[in-house]
Amino acid sequence: LARPLGIDPFTALKVADPAAWMRCPWRAAVQELVLGSDAQRYGLWNAQAAENLWQAHLAGANHTRQLGAMVAVVLFARQVLDGEAV
Repeated sequence: LARPLGIDPFTALKVADPAAWMRCPWRAAVQELVLGSDAQRYGLWNAQAAENLWQAHLAGANHTRQLGAMVAVVLFARQVLDGEAV
């Protein structure tokens, strides 16, 4: 009944929060994929722009979709260009 009124009664019970995960438990893995040597070696994006996006996300902006897409692109490149099983 609360949701139609614009009230979220269970804010503390969020099932998934990928934005926060990318700031804490997944931080090192995402940072390595997005800013690491593979992304630079493949020439996938401008390194400074990626760094700016990453820092903005860490500062609280929600760039989960962009970062998630970047992770997927690096993993795809590893599989296709390097033949790595991911």
